[in-house]
Amino acid sequence: MNKRSEQLIRLAKEMTDEWPDRIEYASVSGSAARGDADKYSDLDIHIFGRRFTGEQEQNHLYHGEIVQVHAGLLPNRGQIIRSPWEERAWAELMIIKDRDNRLGKIKKDALNYFFSSAGRKKILGQVAQIVDQRIHFAYSCLGKKQWFSATHAAMGAWSEAAFCRMFLKTHQLSTGQLIPFYRREGLYQEFLDCSIINGLRYENLSSVLCKLRNYLKDKGSLSPFNKDPLQHELCKRKNERFVNKGDFVNLQWQMYGEALWLFFDSAGKENFEMFHQKLPDSLKHELRKVGFVPLDRSRVELLCGLSRKLLTL
Repeated sequence: MNKRSEQLIRLAKEMTDEWPDRIEYASVSGSAARGDADKYSDLDIHIFGRRFTGEQEQNHLYHGEIVQVHAGLLPNRGQIIRSPWEERAWAELMIIKDRDNRLGKIKKDALNYFFSSAGRKKILGQVAQIVDQRIHFAYSCLGKKQWFSATHAAMGAWSEAAFCRMFLKTHQLSTGQLIPFYRREGLYQEFLDCSIINGLRYENLSSVLCKLRNYLKDKGSLSPFNKDPLQHELCKRKNERFVNKGDFVNLQWQMYGEALWLFFDSAGKENFEMFHQKLPDSLKHELRKVGFVPLDRSRVELLCGLSRKLLTL
Protein backbone atom coordinates (compact mmCIF):
# COMPACT_ATOMS: atom_id res chain seq x y z
CA MET A 1 0.00 0.00 0.00
CA ASN A 2 1.45 3.37 -1.01
CA LYS A 3 1.62 6.50 1.16
CA ARG A 4 -1.18 8.29 -0.67
CA SER A 5 -3.53 5.37 0.04
CA GLU A 6 -2.52 5.32 3.70
CA GLN A 7 -3.21 9.07 3.92
CA LEU A 8 -6.69 8.69 2.44
CA ILE A 9 -7.55 5.77 4.72
CA ARG A 10 -6.52 7.83 7.78
CA LEU A 11 -8.83 10.61 6.56
CA ALA A 12 -11.66 8.12 6.10
CA LYS A 13 -11.30 6.97 9.71
CA GLU A 14 -11.21 10.58 10.94
CA MET A 15 -14.26 11.53 8.92
CA THR A 16 -16.35 8.58 10.09
CA ASP A 17 -15.29 9.26 13.71
CA GLU A 18 -16.58 12.83 13.34
CA TRP A 19 -19.88 11.86 11.64
CA PRO A 20 -22.91 13.44 13.38
CA ASP A 21 -24.60 10.06 13.86
CA ARG A 22 -22.56 7.22 15.28
CA ILE A 23 -21.27 4.94 12.52
CA GLU A 24 -20.77 1.29 13.42
CA TYR A 25 -20.00 -0.14 9.98
CA ALA A 26 -17.85 1.58 7.35
CA SER A 27 -15.43 0.67 4.60
CA VAL A 28 -13.27 2.27 1.91
CA SER A 29 -13.26 1.26 -1.75
CA GLY A 30 -11.50 2.34 -4.93
CA SER A 31 -7.82 3.13 -5.33
CA ALA A 32 -7.27 3.83 -1.62
CA ALA A 33 -8.54 0.35 -0.71
CA ARG A 34 -6.45 -1.24 -3.47
CA GLY A 35 -3.38 0.66 -2.25
CA ASP A 36 -2.61 2.36 -5.57
CA ALA A 37 -4.06 5.85 -4.99
CA ASP A 38 -2.32 8.83 -6.61
CA LYS A 39 -2.59 12.60 -6.31
CA TYR A 40 -5.68 12.59 -8.53
CA SER A 41 -7.59 10.03 -6.45
CA ASP A 42 -10.70 10.82 -4.48
CA LEU A 43 -11.89 8.85 -1.45
CA ASP A 44 -14.87 6.49 -1.54
CA ILE A 45 -16.45 5.67 1.82
CA HIS A 46 -19.30 3.22 2.32
CA ILE A 47 -21.37 3.44 5.50
CA PHE A 48 -23.98 0.88 6.46
CA GLY A 49 -26.92 0.96 8.84
CA ARG A 50 -30.61 0.21 9.34
CA ARG A 51 -31.49 3.92 9.10
CA PHE A 52 -30.65 4.00 5.38
CA THR A 53 -33.82 3.06 3.53
CA GLY A 54 -32.15 2.99 0.10
CA GLU A 55 -28.85 3.62 -1.64
CA GLN A 56 -27.68 7.20 -1.07
CA GLU A 57 -24.68 9.06 -2.54
CA GLN A 58 -23.25 12.42 -1.62
CA ASN A 59 -20.05 14.37 -2.29
CA HIS A 60 -18.11 16.05 0.49
CA LEU A 61 -14.96 18.17 0.67
CA TYR A 62 -12.98 17.09 3.73
CA HIS A 63 -9.56 18.56 4.53
CA GLY A 64 -9.18 19.44 0.85
CA GLU A 65 -10.02 15.93 -0.37
CA ILE A 66 -13.07 14.97 -2.42
CA VAL A 67 -14.99 12.27 -0.57
CA GLN A 68 -17.87 10.32 -2.09
CA VAL A 69 -20.02 8.81 0.65
CA HIS A 70 -22.22 5.84 -0.26
CA ALA A 71 -24.80 4.83 2.35
CA GLY A 72 -27.00 1.77 2.42
CA LEU A 73 -28.20 -1.32 4.23
CA LEU A 74 -25.90 -4.21 5.03
CA PRO A 75 -26.41 -7.12 2.64
CA ASN A 76 -26.68 -10.68 3.87
CA ARG A 77 -25.23 -13.92 2.55
CA GLY A 78 -28.46 -14.68 0.69
CA GLN A 79 -28.21 -11.44 -1.29
CA ILE A 80 -24.62 -12.16 -2.25
CA ILE A 81 -25.46 -15.68 -3.46
CA ARG A 82 -28.52 -14.45 -5.37
CA SER A 83 -26.75 -11.50 -7.01
CA PRO A 84 -22.96 -11.84 -6.79
CA TRP A 85 -22.37 -9.55 -9.78
CA GLU A 86 -24.36 -6.74 -8.15
CA GLU A 87 -22.44 -7.23 -4.90
CA ARG A 88 -18.98 -7.51 -6.49
CA ALA A 89 -17.72 -4.32 -4.80
CA TRP A 90 -17.20 -6.41 -1.66
CA ALA A 91 -14.14 -7.92 -3.33
CA GLU A 92 -12.21 -4.66 -2.90
CA LEU A 93 -13.68 -3.09 0.23
CA MET A 94 -11.29 -2.25 3.07
CA ILE A 95 -13.12 -2.31 6.39
CA ILE A 96 -12.45 0.64 8.72
CA LYS A 97 -15.31 0.26 11.25
CA ASP A 98 -16.89 -3.03 12.24
CA ARG A 99 -18.61 -3.09 15.64
CA ASP A 100 -19.20 -6.83 15.86
CA ASN A 101 -17.27 -8.23 12.87
CA ARG A 102 -20.41 -8.35 10.72
CA LEU A 103 -18.64 -6.60 7.84
CA GLY A 104 -15.69 -8.93 8.13
CA LYS A 105 -17.95 -11.97 7.94
CA ILE A 106 -19.88 -10.59 4.96
CA LYS A 107 -16.65 -9.85 3.11
CA LYS A 108 -15.23 -13.30 3.86
CA ASP A 109 -18.44 -14.98 2.67
CA ALA A 110 -18.48 -12.80 -0.45
CA LEU A 111 -14.88 -13.57 -1.42
CA ASN A 112 -15.31 -17.28 -0.80
CA TYR A 113 -18.38 -17.34 -3.02
CA PHE A 114 -17.26 -14.98 -5.81
CA PHE A 115 -14.31 -17.11 -6.77
CA SER A 116 -15.74 -20.56 -6.08
CA SER A 117 -16.84 -22.61 -9.08
CA ALA A 118 -20.49 -22.01 -8.17
CA GLY A 119 -19.92 -18.29 -7.74
CA ARG A 120 -18.05 -17.90 -11.01
CA LYS A 121 -20.80 -19.80 -12.82
CA LYS A 122 -23.48 -17.60 -11.24
CA ILE A 123 -21.60 -14.40 -12.13
CA LEU A 124 -21.08 -15.52 -15.73
CA GLY A 125 -24.77 -16.41 -15.99
CA GLN A 126 -25.88 -13.06 -14.64
CA VAL A 127 -23.54 -11.09 -16.88
CA ALA A 128 -24.45 -13.18 -19.93
CA GLN A 129 -28.09 -12.30 -19.33
CA ILE A 130 -27.28 -8.57 -19.13
CA VAL A 131 -25.11 -8.77 -22.24
CA ASP A 132 -27.81 -10.66 -24.18
CA GLN A 133 -30.42 -8.07 -23.21
CA ARG A 134 -28.22 -5.23 -24.43
CA ILE A 135 -27.37 -7.04 -27.66
CA HIS A 136 -31.06 -7.73 -28.27
CA PHE A 137 -31.80 -4.04 -27.72
CA ALA A 138 -28.94 -3.05 -30.06
CA TYR A 139 -30.36 -5.21 -32.87
CA SER A 140 -33.84 -3.84 -32.20
CA CYS A 141 -32.45 -0.31 -32.58
CA LEU A 142 -30.67 -1.27 -35.80
CA GLY A 143 -34.01 -2.41 -37.17
CA LYS A 144 -35.45 1.03 -36.37
CA LYS A 145 -32.35 2.80 -37.76
CA GLN A 146 -31.64 4.26 -34.33
CA TRP A 147 -27.88 4.17 -34.88
CA PHE A 148 -26.88 6.05 -31.72
CA SER A 149 -28.99 3.86 -29.43
CA ALA A 150 -27.69 0.71 -31.13
CA THR A 151 -24.11 1.94 -30.65
CA HIS A 152 -24.51 2.70 -26.95
CA ALA A 153 -26.28 -0.63 -26.34
CA ALA A 154 -23.44 -2.52 -28.05
CA MET A 155 -20.85 -0.53 -26.09
CA GLY A 156 -22.79 -1.35 -22.92
CA ALA A 157 -22.75 -5.06 -23.76
CA TRP A 158 -18.99 -4.96 -24.33
CA SER A 159 -18.38 -3.01 -21.11
CA GLU A 160 -20.32 -5.46 -18.94
CA ALA A 161 -18.61 -8.47 -20.50
CA ALA A 162 -15.21 -6.79 -20.33
CA PHE A 163 -15.50 -5.95 -16.64
CA CYS A 164 -16.70 -9.48 -15.88
CA ARG A 165 -13.72 -11.06 -17.67
CA MET A 166 -11.27 -8.77 -15.85
CA PHE A 167 -12.92 -9.39 -12.48
CA LEU A 168 -12.88 -13.18 -12.78
CA LYS A 169 -9.31 -13.25 -14.09
CA THR A 170 -7.67 -10.61 -11.86
CA HIS A 171 -10.20 -9.96 -9.06
CA GLN A 172 -9.95 -6.25 -10.00
CA LEU A 173 -12.77 -3.75 -10.43
CA SER A 174 -10.82 -0.61 -11.36
CA THR A 175 -12.31 1.25 -14.34
CA GLY A 176 -8.89 2.69 -15.08
CA GLN A 177 -7.37 -0.79 -15.37
CA LEU A 178 -9.84 -2.12 -17.94
CA ILE A 179 -8.07 -0.82 -21.06
CA PRO A 180 -4.58 -1.87 -19.82
CA PHE A 181 -5.97 -5.33 -19.02
CA TYR A 182 -7.20 -5.79 -22.61
CA ARG A 183 -3.90 -4.61 -24.00
CA ARG A 184 -2.28 -7.48 -22.10
CA GLU A 185 -5.03 -9.92 -23.11
CA GLY A 186 -4.43 -9.36 -26.82
CA LEU A 187 -8.04 -8.29 -27.39
CA TYR A 188 -7.31 -4.58 -27.50
CA GLN A 189 -7.02 -3.96 -31.24
CA GLU A 190 -10.12 -6.00 -31.96
CA PHE A 191 -12.06 -3.68 -29.64
CA LEU A 192 -10.63 -0.51 -31.18
CA ASP A 193 -11.43 -1.73 -34.69
CA CYS A 194 -15.16 -1.97 -34.01
CA SER A 195 -15.83 0.54 -31.22
CA ILE A 196 -16.31 4.31 -30.99
CA ILE A 197 -13.00 4.71 -29.10
CA ASN A 198 -10.27 6.00 -31.39
CA GLY A 199 -7.69 7.36 -28.93
CA LEU A 200 -7.10 10.62 -30.78
CA ARG A 201 -4.97 13.07 -28.85
CA TYR A 202 -7.65 15.24 -27.23
CA GLU A 203 -6.08 16.70 -24.12
CA ASN A 204 -9.05 18.46 -22.52
CA LEU A 205 -12.08 16.21 -22.77
CA SER A 206 -13.20 17.19 -19.27
CA SER A 207 -14.12 20.60 -20.71
CA VAL A 208 -16.59 18.83 -23.02
CA LEU A 209 -18.14 17.14 -19.98
CA CYS A 210 -18.32 20.51 -18.24
CA LYS A 211 -20.26 21.99 -21.18
CA LEU A 212 -22.68 19.06 -21.21
CA ARG A 213 -23.14 19.17 -17.44
CA ASN A 214 -23.82 22.92 -17.48
CA TYR A 215 -26.26 22.60 -20.38
CA LEU A 216 -28.24 19.86 -18.61
CA LYS A 217 -28.08 21.70 -15.29
CA ASP A 218 -29.56 24.82 -16.95
CA LYS A 219 -32.34 22.61 -18.34
CA GLY A 220 -33.06 21.40 -14.80
CA SER A 221 -32.77 17.76 -15.75
CA LEU A 222 -29.79 16.60 -13.65
CA SER A 223 -29.93 14.94 -10.24
CA PRO A 224 -28.42 16.88 -7.29
CA PHE A 225 -25.47 14.46 -7.23
CA ASN A 226 -24.50 15.17 -10.85
CA LYS A 227 -25.09 18.93 -10.44
CA ASP A 228 -22.42 19.04 -7.76
CA PRO A 229 -19.34 21.02 -8.93
CA LEU A 230 -17.18 18.37 -7.27
CA GLN A 231 -18.26 15.93 -9.99
CA HIS A 232 -16.65 18.20 -12.58
CA GLU A 233 -13.51 18.45 -10.46
CA LEU A 234 -13.28 14.65 -10.44
CA CYS A 235 -13.56 14.64 -14.25
CA LYS A 236 -10.74 17.19 -14.48
CA ARG A 237 -8.54 15.00 -12.29
CA LYS A 238 -9.20 11.92 -14.43
CA ASN A 239 -8.41 13.95 -17.52
CA GLU A 240 -5.10 15.14 -16.10
CA ARG A 241 -4.14 11.65 -14.92
CA PHE A 242 -4.47 10.05 -18.35
CA VAL A 243 -2.97 12.98 -20.25
CA ASN A 244 0.09 12.78 -18.01
CA LYS A 245 0.30 9.04 -18.71
CA GLY A 246 -0.12 9.65 -22.44
CA ASP A 247 -3.03 7.19 -22.44
CA PHE A 248 -5.56 8.91 -24.68
CA VAL A 249 -7.56 5.74 -25.34
CA ASN A 250 -8.19 5.36 -21.61
CA LEU A 251 -9.00 9.06 -21.35
CA GLN A 252 -11.61 8.85 -24.10
CA TRP A 253 -13.05 5.65 -22.63
CA GLN A 254 -13.44 7.27 -19.20
CA MET A 255 -14.98 10.48 -20.54
CA TYR A 256 -17.39 8.55 -22.79
CA GLY A 257 -18.66 6.72 -19.73
CA GLU A 258 -19.07 9.96 -17.80
CA ALA A 259 -20.99 11.60 -20.66
CA LEU A 260 -23.25 8.59 -21.11
CA TRP A 261 -24.03 8.57 -17.40
CA LEU A 262 -25.16 12.21 -17.66
CA PHE A 263 -27.48 11.18 -20.51
CA PHE A 264 -29.03 8.38 -18.43
CA ASP A 265 -29.41 10.71 -15.46
CA SER A 266 -31.20 13.42 -17.43
CA ALA A 267 -33.06 11.85 -20.35
CA GLY A 268 -36.03 10.32 -18.55
CA LYS A 269 -38.02 8.32 -21.11
CA GLU A 270 -36.27 9.85 -24.12
CA ASN A 271 -34.12 7.62 -26.28
CA PHE A 272 -30.70 8.88 -27.27
CA GLU A 273 -31.85 10.08 -30.69
CA MET A 274 -34.44 12.39 -29.07
CA PHE A 275 -31.91 13.59 -26.50
CA HIS A 276 -29.20 14.22 -29.09
CA GLN A 277 -31.54 16.06 -31.47
CA LYS A 278 -32.22 18.72 -28.82
CA LEU A 279 -28.55 19.46 -28.14
CA PRO A 280 -27.00 22.63 -29.62
CA ASP A 281 -24.97 21.90 -32.76
CA SER A 282 -21.79 23.16 -31.08
CA LEU A 283 -22.24 20.70 -28.21
CA LYS A 284 -23.00 17.82 -30.60
CA HIS A 285 -19.71 18.58 -32.34
CA GLU A 286 -17.79 18.62 -29.06
CA LEU A 287 -19.36 15.36 -27.88
CA ARG A 288 -18.01 13.56 -30.93
CA LYS A 289 -14.60 13.84 -29.26
CA VAL A 290 -15.72 11.67 -26.33
CA GLY A 291 -17.30 9.07 -28.61
CA PHE A 292 -20.84 10.24 -29.21
CA VAL A 293 -20.77 9.03 -32.81
CA PRO A 294 -23.01 6.34 -34.33
CA LEU A 295 -21.47 3.10 -35.56
CA ASP A 296 -22.68 1.48 -38.76
CA ARG A 297 -24.47 -1.87 -38.70
CA SER A 298 -21.38 -3.99 -39.37
CA ARG A 299 -19.41 -2.50 -36.47
CA VAL A 300 -22.34 -2.79 -34.07
CA GLU A 301 -22.60 -6.46 -35.02
CA LEU A 302 -18.85 -6.98 -34.56
CA LEU A 303 -18.97 -5.31 -31.15
CA CYS A 304 -21.88 -7.50 -30.08
CA GLY A 305 -20.01 -10.60 -31.23
CA LEU A 306 -16.90 -9.51 -29.34
CA SER A 307 -19.00 -9.02 -26.18
CA ARG A 308 -20.12 -12.65 -26.27
CA LYS A 309 -16.57 -13.81 -27.02
CA LEU A 310 -15.27 -12.13 -23.85
CA LEU A 311 -17.47 -14.36 -21.72
CA THR A 312 -15.80 -17.53 -23.01
CA LEU A 313 -13.08 -17.51 -20.34
